[in-house]
Amino acid sequence: MTLFIIAVLMAVAAIAASYRPYVPAYLPAYAALWLLKWSGAVNPGTWILTSWGMATAVVLIADMAQPRMVSKATNGLAHMATGALAGTMAGLCTATYVWTAVGAALGTAIGVAAYIRTPSGAALGFASPRFFRYIPAKFFPIVVTYCMLGIFALLIIMAYAPAYALNQM
Repeated sequence: MTLFIIAVLMAVAAIAASYRPYVPAYLPAYAALWLLKWSGAVNPGTWILTSWGMATAVVLIADMAQPRMVSKATNGLAHMATGALAGTMAGLCTATYVWTAVGAALGTAIGVAAYIRTPSGAALGFASPRFFRYIPAKFFPIVVTYCMLGIFALLIIMAYAPAYALNQM
């Protein structure tokens, strides 16, 4: 039970980290999946842990390849993280992995669209080289984080409220 509580706290930490990039948010999100497995309360399949581990590694490498000033910038994170959270929650209503991930990606894209329409976001210049450097630095880490958080929540829903999950299928 202790590991389950720590897993939930790691998921909350991932949400908080998605607003401020002091710690990459995808690391506590991935740790939450592993803690969920080790707790014994829910058993994410090996394919879930492997595929999201590879996605985490790709995003980590891409993040490390960015200049520090870009990877630690907070421009637009609130818009993207809020959009991703809303999209993930909408995707969770379907109780499927795919729509949860699609919801996270669409929510993040809507957050980007909202941000580039603000005065500070207009400086990015949609479809400019600066904009396309911004996408891998901010968009993909947020999407991967919220996809993992959505799967984390979905696994818990399926384990503890299977009637809800079955009604949505």
